[in-house]
Amino acid sequence: MKRIILALVITAAMTGVTQAKVDLVTLPSRDTQESLTGSFRLEKEVYCVGEPIFAVFEVVNNQEETFSFDVGGDYRGTLYHHRFSVVIKNKAGRDFTNPPRGHLGGIGTFVTLKPGEKYRQYVLLSSRAHILPPGDYVVEIGRTLSSGLFGNRVVKASRTLDNDSKTAAATIRGKLHFTVKPYDFKKLKKALAALGREDRKARESVKRFSIRPVNWALSDVSRKFEMGLSSATENLRAEVIRHLPKKWDDRYYLEAHLDYNRNWLTESEPEEYTLTFTILNNSNKRLESGVLGSRVYVDGEELKEWKNILRRALKDKKAKCIAAGAAMKFSHRFNTYVKEKGKHEIVWQVNDIASKKVALTVRGDGQ
Repeated sequence: MKRIILALVITAAMTGVTQAKVDLVTLPSRDTQESLTGSFRLEKEVYCVGEPIFAVFEVVNNQEETFSFDVGGDYRGTLYHHRFSVVIKNKAGRDFTNPPRGHLGGIGTFVTLKPGEKYRQYVLLSSRAHILPPGDYVVEIGRTLSSGLFGNRVVKASRTLDNDSKTAAATIRGKLHFTVKPYDFKKLKKALAALGREDRKARESVKRFSIRPVNWALSDVSRKFEMGLSSATENLRAEVIRHLPKKWDDRYYLEAHLDYNRNWLTESEPEEYTLTFTILNNSNKRLESGVLGSRVYVDGEELKEWKNILRRALKDKKAKCIAAGAAMKFSHRFNTYVKEKGKHEIVWQVNDIASKKVALTVRGDGQ
């Protein structure tokens, strides 16, 4: 039997705020009756530059049997959940989604919904991209509720499809629209102060609830504005608000990446160690890249040869400016600067705003 998916669009209104449209997907059971309803929505349609953006994911079990699916455990080593597929594009079709940069796994768990129960989870969409410039955006988002093992027990994540009791994953997809307005210090400050304050009320309508990762969102704002604050920082909300820029600087749109081919070397016969330097222009206009005036520090000491390295690496490139949406990338071998046994830190300072660092360990033989 072919699976039929009905897509409905619902518009709701809130006092003083227009709630974003909902993409509602209903998956029928074997007898074509509703078994599971899933949806994605945004809490509002307009944000300012730098503001955290959450999608609300909801699942309702409409069938007479319990329904279980896997959650959690998929964020270690990254800034976002891997179980949600997210693509963020502007009205012109330019993709702003950052590619995954590593995944360390994690301990997952399962949510079981009884008949009629609802599950809600908040997905931090803005962690999938750097600072989004003003404009209109569309988000394609999906989530597969997959079967799996919980201890020694097989958990069925959707209805039975045939007489052999085989199960198939249930996939919920949505398309969301929102607008980003220019940077506004007062509005962003107000939004961060209110972040998560109404979540307790939101929990009353659901039986299973995944709390909004407020500290995660605040850490993401800190990362984008180069504040150096993490989720472990005491009074994180107040510190992030205190460090917000009062005035906008287009250099905040420049995103630096420092990638490496390995994170450890052997002292006596060091392996090849290469760093790749990348600068992205996430704005809507041409900007000075800042690369020619950048600096590199190895264990706190400025690398004197860096200007010559840049001259050789960029001799055939127009490095001063970078077009909107473009990336500038070059690599260099760093074995010469990290020979001694122990831990090393390399920092690439592009300007007063964009910087990146990596850590490296040089081991002795036999370790």
